[in-house]
Amino acid sequence: MQATFDTYIPDEIYNAMLSKLAAMATESRDYTGWCARSAVVEVLGEVGGIWPQSILKTDRAA
Repeated sequence: MQATFDTYIPDEIYNAMLSKLAAMATESRDYTGWCARSAVVEVLGEVGGIWPQSILKTDRAA
């Protein structure tokens, strides 16, 4: 298991992520195709700029 570490981000980004995640938790998800995991990934990446290292791999097929 990899050691955990703290990551500190600007309050503005933290609050934007928190607001978006809280809104997701309270919104109705009655339509087909909504994926909670994808929604959280979107918030982490698009709002917080937090991405897994695996997307940096450059050996993808063209």
